[in-house]
Amino acid sequence: MNPYVSRRIGEAYHVPYYTDIEKMLVREEPDVVDLCTPPDTHHIIAKIIAEHSVHILCETPIAITLPCADFMIKAVSKAGVKMEVSENYHRMLIERARFKLLEEGIIGEVSRVYNVNYRHCYHGMSLLRLYAKSEARSVTGTCKTFSLREGKVERWDHAIIHFKNHVVAIHDFCSPRPPIPWRRTRYIEVDGTSGCVVNDEVFSLTDKGPKKLKLRPLTVSVNGIEVPERIVIDDEGKLRTVLVNPYKRYMLSDREIQTGGSLISVADMLMSIAEAVRKETEPEYGALQARKDLELHIAMRESSLRGSKPVKIPLTSLTRYERQVHRRYEEKYGHKPLDDALTLTG
Repeated sequence: MNPYVSRRIGEAYHVPYYTDIEKMLVREEPDVVDLCTPPDTHHIIAKIIAEHSVHILCETPIAITLPCADFMIKAVSKAGVKMEVSENYHRMLIERARFKLLEEGIIGEVSRVYNVNYRHCYHGMSLLRLYAKSEARSVTGTCKTFSLREGKVERWDHAIIHFKNHVVAIHDFCSPRPPIPWRRTRYIEVDGTSGCVVNDEVFSLTDKGPKKLKLRPLTVSVNGIEVPERIVIDDEGKLRTVLVNPYKRYMLSDREIQTGGSLISVADMLMSIAEAVRKETEPEYGALQARKDLELHIAMRESSLRGSKPVKIPLTSLTRYERQVHRRYEEKYGHKPLDDALTLTG
C-alpha cells in the first residue's frame, strides 16, 4: 500500500488514513467496509475483514478466479458476516423497469437475450443471466485481440450461452477504439414469444396488432436539481408508471457516470448491505450471484482457449484460463494466490 496516496486522500477528505488494514479495523470499528482494492487482493482482504466481524461491500469482480471467490465466500460464512457485491447495472432505473415489464409478460416468454457492446465481462453476464431467469448450461466463447495503429490493442469477446430453460444469450463486446470511443451500436435486446425490448423501445404483439411503446424517465426538480421521479411507458401519449425512483429526495442522477452504472445504482448497493446488516437478512445480489457472473466470464475465456468448444456449466475443476491467472498472480507477487491468503491471514 502506498503511504503517500493514503495520506493524500485522507487529508483531502479529512478522514483518518491507514496503511495497515487490521489496525484500521481495530481502531475505527466500522460496521461495513467498502472493499474496492484491486481484484487480485479481494480474497485476502475479505478474509481479514470478516475475521474482525465486519460486513463487506465488495467491488466487482468478486475475485480473479472461482477458487479465490470460494475462499472469500467460505471466510464470510464462517465469520457470520454479510457480503454484498457491487454489481451495479441491473440496479439502474431503466433496467429495473425493463425487468418489471418482462415480469408482466409484455413480450411473452423470453427466448433470446443480446448484449452487444452494452456491458462488458461479468457485467454483461449478470444482465444476460437476470434476463434469462435461469441457470446457464453451457458457454461457447471466442476472445481475440487486434493490433491497432500507434501500438494500441483492441479486445473483442463473443459468447453464446445456453440456459436450462432453453433461453439463448449472445454476448458481444468490443473494447472502445481510440479515438472513436463507441463506433458501434450499443444495445440490450430481449426477444420473446410475443414481442421484444430493445434498449428503451418495446415492441409488443397484441390482439389489435403490433404496438410500439417507449420507456422514458419523468424528471422533477428537487432543490433546483433535475432528478428522475419515475420511469413510464409511453403508449402513443398515454403514460403508465412502471417504476418509481425510491431515491428521489437524495437528488441522485440515473445517468451513467465515468466508472459505470449511476449514482442511483450506487445508493441502491449501499442500501442493500445496510438493510442486510440492520435486518439480518441476505443482501439483494450477494456473493453467490457475483460468483455465477464470474463463472460465465471464465467459461467464455476457457472456451476460447479450447478452440471455441462449448464449456459445460457449472465448472467443476480449475480451468486452463484460471491456471493462467494464478500463474500471473504468482509472477507478480511471488506467492500462489491461495497459499498467499492462508499465510497472510492464518
